[in-house]
Order: sequence, then structure tokens, then C-alpha cells
Amino acid sequence: MYKKGQIFRRLYNGFLSDLYLDNEILVKTTNTRRTFMSAAMVLAGMYPPKDYQKWSNSETVWQPIPIYSNSPDHGTLFDERGKCPAFDSLISKLRDQLNNYYDDTSNITALMSYLSEKCGQPISYTNIFKLYDLLICEGQSMWTKIAR
Repeated sequence: MYKKGQIFRRLYNGFLSDLYLDNEILVKTTNTRRTFMSAAMVLAGMYPPKDYQKWSNSETVWQPIPIYSNSPDHGTLFDERGKCPAFDSLISKLRDQLNNYYDDTSNITALMSYLSEKCGQPISYTNIFKLYDLLICEGQSMWTKIAR
């Protein structure tokens, strides 16, 4: 994970500051020790302390960076901060196509209700595609683990 942080640093160098700035990056993870440790290791690789951020003269290449818990029990699946007009337009077109394709949309309504109940939050046309993407990624991750 530390090496992945170094790779992220190289990829995003210039886009992200060399120094950790709390207004530039927000790290969220699930409420699991393994994911907290992974996030900490990635951040250690991305932001080795420099200048005034060094808190020790030893060879420690770590600095404390906040990691926020976004437990599925207490958070939301999707961060709605980043709005994308192109995505919203595409979702609107897809919703219209679905409604035009099916005369009876009760199955779609039932699916949305079922997913909302199981996810613990309202599922709409907008975030159902995000949920689908999330499930595809999790499925690929699961098959990768099984193949090892």
C-alpha cells in the first residue's frame, strides 16, 4: 500500500501539493481496521513529511493525516459533492428511455424500493448506476481474490 501511495504521488504530482494540506484531500474509509491501515499506508507513500511537517529527526517517513470513517452503517454509499451536468443529462435520457420502453414501470419502482431497503438509503435513477458500478467493482475484486 505504501508503494501504491508513491505511485499516486508520481501520477498526481503537480495536481496535488507536495505538502499535505487538509483543504486539498479528504480520505474516507469504512469502519474496518484493515481499511484504516490501508488508507494510512497509502497516505504515508503519497505525503512523506517535508520541511515543517517533519516531527522527528529520525528516519521516520510518516506524518499523521486524518482518515474519516464512513461506515456503511452511518454513512452514505455515494458522495454527492461532485455534480456533473453531463452525467445528470445522461441519467435523465436513460430514465426517459426506460419509461418509454416499459409501459408498466411498476417493476422498476419495485426494484428501486427493494434496493433502497437493502442499501439503507433512497436509491434513485441517478445513483442506481453508481450502485451498479460499485457492485461490478466488488464482483471483480472478489473474483481476483478467488483466482489467487
